[in-house]
Amino acid sequence: MYICISIYLEIMRAIHYVIIGAILLSVCSCRPHKPAQRQLGSLAQNILLDRENRYNGVFDRTSAAADDDIVIIGDDISVIQLVDDFISMDKMDNGTGLIDDDMLADFAGECFTGIIDTTNTPFVKFVNGRESELSGILVRHVLSAIDTVVHVSPYDLDGIGTKESAKIIIVADPCLTHYGLADADSLLKAFNCNIPIISPVDVMFEDLAQSEGDHATVGVMCSKELSATGIYSTRLKQAFKKHGKPDADCVVLPADPDGSMIKNFLDTYINTGFNKPLDAIVIDLTEADIETMRAELADLLSIMNAESMTYRKYISDDFVLMESYSAVIARCYSILRQTNMFSMRISNPVSSIYYNIPAPASSEGDYILIPGTYVQN
Repeated sequence: MYICISIYLEIMRAIHYVIIGAILLSVCSCRPHKPAQRQLGSLAQNILLDRENRYNGVFDRTSAAADDDIVIIGDDISVIQLVDDFISMDKMDNGTGLIDDDMLADFAGECFTGIIDTTNTPFVKFVNGRESELSGILVRHVLSAIDTVVHVSPYDLDGIGTKESAKIIIVADPCLTHYGLADADSLLKAFNCNIPIISPVDVMFEDLAQSEGDHATVGVMCSKELSATGIYSTRLKQAFKKHGKPDADCVVLPADPDGSMIKNFLDTYINTGFNKPLDAIVIDLTEADIETMRAELADLLSIMNAESMTYRKYISDDFVLMESYSAVIARCYSILRQTNMFSMRISNPVSSIYYNIPAPASSEGDYILIPGTYVQN
């Protein structure tokens, strides 16, 4: 009898702990989950941990929908160029999803929102001891991307305009990407916002890391201002590590737009003293024309030209030429097809441009968005 009572008590105690555990799990699951293993920036931490923070509610009520916009964040040149590239793209068959232009814009029916930073550009100026500020800058831009509030003018204190939220966010600047994207991505995931946030540079490096071959020597062509930051080499090595490939030798050189950019890059590579054959050249430039560069490279390597005697030994047999904007456009197309998030509207793609300006009477570095049409007027 004593044994039966003892067993009964143990069973009831176990049930009690299970119930308590379930209650605690339920309470915890209702709150945003703080990502582990890395320290978030101060703004991201405040949003995540303080349920009274006014930004907490913006993330908490956001979920991507097919009718939402593809949002591009960055400086004016990058944003406008990337928006134009998206709208004009026709490389895919929209019915089958295969590579085949079908005389229909690849992103037919889609709406693109460009958010142009007028306050902090060029972002590279922060890569001089102020890198931590870039996290807060990007988080505020992401808030603008997912919020539906727009201020119709700098004097509209209440924000009486509206726009759609985001279903994909593209960070067009490498500095914002390197120092801010992880925090922004952590916030979106912690609040289950199901909004992918990607960057041209990261997508390009991931595509390279997943392509055939080890690509032991990679050249990066970028702007002079960004070439000395170390960002490209670090992001490339991270992508290779993520996909189980050994580190590549990464040679970052500034672009020379005077004449053939691909020839100038190779000349600089050779004249600087590098002698290993390049397995890839990846390009992150607003003004890059990848098709022109492919044609110029083919001409340099053609055995019909004397120049091939100089350049062929610096290009490996499995050489790859990539460009960041083309890579991110292809990735967006793939994401929308895989998640069934195309809008399915029967119309040409359209775009809206917004500019950020400091919020009036704010001491916390807040921004408001005003339409590009107001700025132009």
